[in-house]
Amino acid sequence: MLRQNTMKRSAFRLIYRSILRGLPGIGTPYEVADRALARSSDLEGAATDVVRLHTTLGASQGFVFGLPGWLLLPVTLPANLASAAAVQLHMTASLAALAGNRLESPDVRERCVSCLLRAGPAEDSDTEEEEIARRAGGKLMERGARWAIDRTVKRVAKTALRRIGVRSMPLVGGLIGGGADGWRTQTVADCARVEFLPPAGRAPVDPAGSAEHHPR
Repeated sequence: MLRQNTMKRSAFRLIYRSILRGLPGIGTPYEVADRALARSSDLEGAATDVVRLHTTLGASQGFVFGLPGWLLLPVTLPANLASAAAVQLHMTASLAALAGNRLESPDVRERCVSCLLRAGPAEDSDTEEEEIARRAGGKLMERGARWAIDRTVKRVAKTALRRIGVRSMPLVGGLIGGGADGWRTQTVADCARVEFLPPAGRAPVDPAGSAEHHPR
């Protein structure tokens, strides 16, 4: 199944290759894993730190891309999908690095990508096309929710409150987009924890040992 789906993962694989070079402000997955291990006394605590960081990043970019309305959707939709996938792949790779995996390995790459394709361990993966379509559909539903709120405000709000409501619509769109992308990132994290991390209390990791898994 892994080999059959490989060619259908081209976009996510390209994004994966790019995130190995790092994301602005946080660095490479190896660097994120090293910092998390340095701050925590155990693997579970380090993983929680990694997930928290990326969930915040995912929600933040979702908020920004959720601010514009329908007019800019042809630009913001693909940018939002690519940005969210980059944050989520960076997170799965960071969790893999915590467990001592070599991120350049094709097997590790495919396991990271599988977590974005709604496939838990030992489950069949959706195709990349299905997942992208699902994500795009979710974004259209978010815009629909924003439109419904806008219509409701225009119908029921009085003069002063109506002006406030109409002006706050971009903010509402940002909150919807940020909340949705934060939730999706957390869902990917749940899969990646099971895929890469041992059960709590087993196989403690020496923070000083993580550097041997990547070049300096």
